[in-house]
Amino acid sequence: MNENVQKSLVMGASIMVTIGVISIGLMIFGQGTGLVKESSKNLVDITQELANKKYIAYDDTVVSGSEVINAIGLYTQKGQSIEVTTTMGNSVVYTSNNLYSNDNVTSGNYINVGGMFKSSITKNANGVITKISFSQVG
Repeated sequence: MNENVQKSLVMGASIMVTIGVISIGLMIFGQGTGLVKESSKNLVDITQELANKKYIAYDDTVVSGSEVINAIGLYTQKGQSIEVTTTMGNSVVYTSNNLYSNDNVTSGNYINVGGMFKSSITKNANGVITKISFSQVG
């Protein structure tokens, strides 16, 4: 009978140790889940920041007309819209479908290559850049 009691105590202790190990594992898993969620959020923020890095040159700076033309050529092909306002009062939103003019001064979509333009970017509620705007200052 003494052997049965001893086996029962060993078995009970083994079950308690197993339950303890499982509890610690679940506790660590629960803490790890929170860390993974926080890391995922940080990764999304970093990715968004890197995606917007290429637009930093157009965030509240003054650029030349040739840079405006380069921006139209580069970003409208990627689906971005570019708004250009000239000193003649013309305001044109460029997409991949419409073209600018740099040789016909009387054209409504004329962009002076030597002119200076104040640039700005517009973001939506999610922080995604939706438009680059240029307004001629000289």
